[in-house]
Amino acid sequence: MQDIYNRILHMNLDCVEYFHLKLLLLCRWIDPNMNNNHNHTNGHSLFGDHLIALETHVRRTYPLQLQRFEQLKSLLTNLRAVSSPEIQNVFFKNVLGYCSIELILRNLYETITVSL
Repeated sequence: MQDIYNRILHMNLDCVEYFHLKLLLLCRWIDPNMNNNHNHTNGHSLFGDHLIALETHVRRTYPLQLQRFEQLKSLLTNLRAVSSPEIQNVFFKNVLGYCSIELILRNLYETITVSL
């Protein structure tokens, strides 16, 4: 995890890239199959939509850094091997405090399904 964290720091991510990176990591807890774009709703997947949005932002903001988006995708691939508690600690600690992300997402999902 330290190597990945150092790569993130070295890339000097802007706030939009960091936001999309966090959203893409959240997709992993919502539905692990979204990482592979197998889960489609109305022809689109949440993961795929955010990946496209990230690519669009990177291509427009950093047109001279042709490999930047590929480097971000590589980070996401490497982060798949990192445990949930480690990711929670690095990316979501300030937001979640001591509550686990799995518990929050489960409660959110239960709330949504009950209201439907």
